[in-house]
Amino acid sequence: MLQDTLKIFYEQGDIIEIRTIGKVTSTGYFDDVEKAAREAAKFDGKSNVYFMLNKIDPACYHRENKDKIIDKSSSTSDNDIIKRNWILLDFDPKRAAKTSATDEEKSLAEEIMKKIGKYLKNKGFKSPVIADSGNGWHLLYRIDMPNDNESKKLIETFLKTCDMLFSTETVDVDISVFNASRITKLYGTMSKKGADTKERPHRRSEIAYIPKVIEVNPKEKIKEISNMMPTTTRNTNNNYNAEFSIDDFISKHHIRVAKASSFSGGQKYILEECPFDKAHGKDSAIVQLPSGALAFHCFHNGCAYNTWKEFRELYEPLSEREAHKQHYETKREYKPKKEVNLTPQISQIIDDETLKILKRAKSLSSIRPFDRKNIEIFSFGIDTLDSQVEVLLGKLAVVTGVNGSGKSTFLGQVMLEALEQNHNVFTYSGELKPDEFQYWVDLQAAGTDNLIEKTSKKGKKYYEIKADARHEIHKWYNDKFFLYNNEESMKYEDILTTIEAYRVHKGCRVIFLDNFLTLDISSLSDKDLEAQTKFIWSLAQYVKKNNVLVFLVIHPRKIFDGICQKQDVLGTGNFSNAIDYMFIVHRINDAFRSHMEKRKLSKTSKEIAEKANNMIEIGKDRWTGKEGLNVPLKFCEDNKRLVDYQYPWTANKEYSWNKRVQKKEVIKDEECPF
Repeated sequence: MLQDTLKIFYEQGDIIEIRTIGKVTSTGYFDDVEKAAREAAKFDGKSNVYFMLNKIDPACYHRENKDKIIDKSSSTSDNDIIKRNWILLDFDPKRAAKTSATDEEKSLAEEIMKKIGKYLKNKGFKSPVIADSGNGWHLLYRIDMPNDNESKKLIETFLKTCDMLFSTETVDVDISVFNASRITKLYGTMSKKGADTKERPHRRSEIAYIPKVIEVNPKEKIKEISNMMPTTTRNTNNNYNAEFSIDDFISKHHIRVAKASSFSGGQKYILEECPFDKAHGKDSAIVQLPSGALAFHCFHNGCAYNTWKEFRELYEPLSEREAHKQHYETKREYKPKKEVNLTPQISQIIDDETLKILKRAKSLSSIRPFDRKNIEIFSFGIDTLDSQVEVLLGKLAVVTGVNGSGKSTFLGQVMLEALEQNHNVFTYSGELKPDEFQYWVDLQAAGTDNLIEKTSKKGKKYYEIKADARHEIHKWYNDKFFLYNNEESMKYEDILTTIEAYRVHKGCRVIFLDNFLTLDISSLSDKDLEAQTKFIWSLAQYVKKNNVLVFLVIHPRKIFDGICQKQDVLGTGNFSNAIDYMFIVHRINDAFRSHMEKRKLSKTSKEIAEKANNMIEIGKDRWTGKEGLNVPLKFCEDNKRLVDYQYPWTANKEYSWNKRVQKKEVIKDEECPF
């Protein structure tokens, strides 16, 4: 059994250190798994037996304790580690020192282990080795990192972030296990702490789960978690003469706390509901570190980029805080400007004219209250974009970009996401023939596994969709996905009438118009700009009246330096206020890179731009006020999908049509508890 454990962590030729801790500490070095296991077994039940996780310098084998475990001998230091192979997450129930855990305490540790394991899996981490340490639980993630100061700091911050997010009053995530020469329980040996009693028994440690393939976790994934750790060391409050009090902040803004608990010298407040989306339930929390730094975190992907900054902005907008700060620092009383009376004369009696004027407004109490929890939110299926913007039904979204930037590709994918969210879809495509449009969207729906690579007579590579996959895709489309026949009419009034018919009789509430320039709007005005403005304002009114979501493709009027910018579309602003959202699709080429160089972006953002294929820029978001944010994407040549640069594995996403198909080979880790 001990031999099987060691084979998980060591390769042929690796140097193994076995360490036993009892009345004295003893150590031995081995270059053979069988020898190490036999020697370790001699100490099982007499002492606690441990092994070294990371790769040891082969020179250590030639110390005095070669091939045998001897007392008070040399052991491995951090400088003796030549590579980091594993990250250990150790979940230990809080209890009196030098005692074993009760069954109940160990069960609490298992709950936290499963919770963080599921969370990291959703974040793209590879399956870990899971071990029962006897008194708690371990998750062991395979890595391949040098033993240097950067790795040490990264792993330390990763563990502290996990501690911040998951430790409770009853279970700790051990933040001390970041050192390179970390030892851990030799799974299969007895765990001996304190007296062996019925309530707190000694237990045998064991491996609980081994993935079929142990895969290395990329450094970027570890950084993604570590970056959640707040870096500010102090927070000041909004009267600027005392330390910030999180308790006062919670009380002042009536934030409902489900549970408050302490962890590693900090404080955690689990909220009754996520302020960004009530559907997320009690999966969000405010955390205050011992330094005073504050963090907000919600465990749902849609909230991944909502930090303490965004959280505080909900309750105390930056503009208000800056104004208050300026007032406090200058200690000046606010003096309003002298008012100019522009009030017209109104009759003292309510005649017909006055009554008509009075009907322009209504009593606030007569307005139906806004119900935030019941608003309908549309998702793009691109996690980073969804975390930055919240698109609602009843809104008008403009999609723009230069020719060939990927607008139609982006929208095709959004159409499939609408179907995935059980919305019926109506699409107008003014440029593509129906069969061309269908082929392109079918490729996106199919995904790589359902495509067959072909070569044309001229040697050009292309892809066909497997017949059974196409059949299932079209069954999925049936009576839910409708394409306007652009051979019928291009007049805007005919198209809008058709849209209304499909809204009323087919339930189509997500609508795509690609593109604006192909519509015949000449009947609205002889002047192009005036006709366009009239059309967009009337479309905006239609959207709000019928609570539908419309994506309208508008090409920029003029382009400078080969880059589309917000002002290139809005121009004079005649219809800018009619638009709720604007998404600018960029193709990352030399012109775009040159444009990025001129902007004050971080080094990381520029590096990403160098590696990505496309970028979605949020040009306008009336709902949150955000703009100018960029989401990098990778283009998949075979299935024509635009994939979140930070989550490249989503290129293999399966839509609902495919989830119903029985696959020939399905590999499931049935024993994995999360």
